[in-house]
Amino acid sequence: MHREIGTGQPPSVTYSVTELTRSAAAALAPLLDWIRVNAAAITARSEKDDAVDGHRP
Repeated sequence: MHREIGTGQPPSVTYSVTELTRSAAAALAPLLDWIRVNAAAITARSEKDDAVDGHRP
């Protein structure tokens, strides 16, 4: 992300996406999709493990 601070009154900050940010987003997109698809199973497994270990959220 690129951050540019304005000099006006009131002060302002403008953010923009850089090519590096775009490439990171493209690399992370498949992982985020996998998490969305498997979120219920991940949560269920975590709750099961907590119950076995005697931990409660």
